[in-house]
Amino acid sequence: MSGFPDDHNSFQKVAPSFESSHTIIRINMPDYEKTKLTRFWGFPFYEILESLHEIILSVANKRGQVCLVGHDWGSFVSQLYISRFPNTVDKLFLLDVGHVNPRKTSRSNLLIILAYQSWIVMSFLVGRVTTTLIGDLMMAFYPWSAVGPCPNDVNGVMPLKGTADMTTWWGRYTAGTHCWMGYPYFRSFLMRWSETHPLVTKKAKCDVFFVFGTEKRATFHTQDYLDKLANTEGSGYASLECGHWIQHQKPKELCVLIKNFIN
Repeated sequence: MSGFPDDHNSFQKVAPSFESSHTIIRINMPDYEKTKLTRFWGFPFYEILESLHEIILSVANKRGQVCLVGHDWGSFVSQLYISRFPNTVDKLFLLDVGHVNPRKTSRSNLLIILAYQSWIVMSFLVGRVTTTLIGDLMMAFYPWSAVGPCPNDVNGVMPLKGTADMTTWWGRYTAGTHCWMGYPYFRSFLMRWSETHPLVTKKAKCDVFFVFGTEKRATFHTQDYLDKLANTEGSGYASLECGHWIQHQKPKELCVLIKNFIN
């Protein structure tokens, strides 16, 4: 399951390595594969979890064991999923987004994360009450290279979306990314009251493996999270010299880690 702002093409360099031996289903956040948002305020997390649950049950009934792989928001959703449906996944593989303990991380790390996520929320709102174009411009004007969490993740290191229009300058600039894709940030910031279950993750009952990129300005985990994984039988973690989009930047190394974990 991919995250912001990717569609299912996010794992196009990884999935082929498993297609001959496993049933592979590539999932993205609702509407990320489309050109516009079909729900004005986006999709609540409880609906996303219920849809994911239906998919996982259909796979489990056919092939047995299930390994859920999540990146970015897909990682957070995966962690929410096993908290709500703890006995439906056999292994959990998380990419770059683990758990951040606010009391165990630096103020600068929290500030970087809060700043860009707040900007995405504001861009989403501006795009909703005005036009998508204005929201897109607002999101584009954020100084991502100067103060963003992943200053090295620019052109060429992010997976290309299927909706990207590379024939125009605007299409090449946005690469299929729009402000309305920020709805998970908006809903986690301002719409928690509408959720049927708390947006809180619990310790997984299944084995968990976490991989993160080291070439970033901010981290989406803390050392105590890594220590817990290292001290839990069947679980663990690894780091790779890359940015946020591990599945796109280090696909071969990632495939080895996944195969070792699921086997």
